[in-house]
Amino acid sequence: MSQSPVSQSPEVSLPHTLVLFDIDGTLVDVAGAGRRAFSGALKAAWDIDDDLADITFAGATDLGVLMQLQMRHPLPAIEDTKHTQAFFRAMEGLLLMGLLADPPTVYDGVQSCLGLWSEDPGVVMGLVTGNAMRCAHVKLECAGVDRSVFDVGGYGDEHHDRDVLARLAIDRAERGRGHPFDRVILVGDTPSDVVAAHAVGAIAVGVTTGRYDREALLACGAHVVLDSLASLRAIGHRPMGNAQLPEP
Repeated sequence: MSQSPVSQSPEVSLPHTLVLFDIDGTLVDVAGAGRRAFSGALKAAWDIDDDLADITFAGATDLGVLMQLQMRHPLPAIEDTKHTQAFFRAMEGLLLMGLLADPPTVYDGVQSCLGLWSEDPGVVMGLVTGNAMRCAHVKLECAGVDRSVFDVGGYGDEHHDRDVLARLAIDRAERGRGHPFDRVILVGDTPSDVVAAHAVGAIAVGVTTGRYDREALLACGAHVVLDSLASLRAIGHRPMGNAQLPEP
């Protein structure tokens, strides 16, 4: 009598790559809406007039900017979450109004890159951004970027140091998936993103869609620099080893 074939359980493939994205200058361009919302929230929350023209937002975190402003304005202590959260709520509302009137621009290659990687079982995606969490979500939603593709994040209302935010995102991803990742890729447009990648042992991928050019990003230690995210997906399948990553 013939025997029935023995059924085998399908092999479970665990995600092996974690890709973390910055937002401003990397995924979208909000054309100064963040600065205007920040300035407006200072007025709404604390009656402070400051156009923030001399503040560099590229690579900064929202808490880091507030710490800078403590040097010239009588702001509440950053540790006073009641007051800082009131500020962030005001900023969220102003940002939403601004972006509904003038939606963000999504950079070339972003939607296709996120779409392809969201379907890859070997990849988990997340955010490491200087934006407060709700402001980050507002920017993505107004840009038409599906934020559900990002499993985790580290946000600028959690800590002033982007290096710490990168570690938070990695820890959350590892806890959520129950295992460490073979590699972590951090994608951003500023030297601060590159520095954060090195701080957590990630592959630093720079993109020149922001204010920094290829030479500036390579000079601060980027392993790969791209003109857009259109060619990013292939990097996730290259051999391990930061030093061995060729430029596309």
